[in-house]
Amino acid sequence: MFEGAYKERDYEHEEKIARLLEEKWACTMHRQHSLAQFDFIAHRNGVPVSFVEIRKRRKEMMTYPTVIISMTKLIAAKYQTDITGLPCFFVVEWSDKTAYVDLECHKTFSLSGNNWKRRHNEYGPQTNIELLGNIDINQFKVLKFN
Repeated sequence: MFEGAYKERDYEHEEKIARLLEEKWACTMHRQHSLAQFDFIAHRNGVPVSFVEIRKRRKEMMTYPTVIISMTKLIAAKYQTDITGLPCFFVVEWSDKTAYVDLECHKTFSLSGNNWKRRHNEYGPQTNIELLGNIDINQFKVLKFN
């Protein structure tokens, strides 16, 4: 699939999940610009309440024991929370459930290996090895059964 269709499909999934979060969390989701570290800022009456990263997975939630997230995303979450006091949430829609976790949760770490695919890897596959945070599935709170 070419890049444009991939981005469009990603955008549609993120928008759908953002609408669910607005309903469940009684907030308004505001999409960040394309180079921002997180997909959305959640706010109530114009007052920011959290940053939100959204991901879609085709497998069922319990297929793997952990979900991985890049170290660069975790560094951004730490800085943003330290500076603003706002939590950074990671929301994942699996085929059977949609759930979230606060990125201040416990994580273990591993190297990605050569097959780690990054959307914006301008340096080629030889530089794809990255430190990853592994978040235990049991730390996620279910928002919805799909």
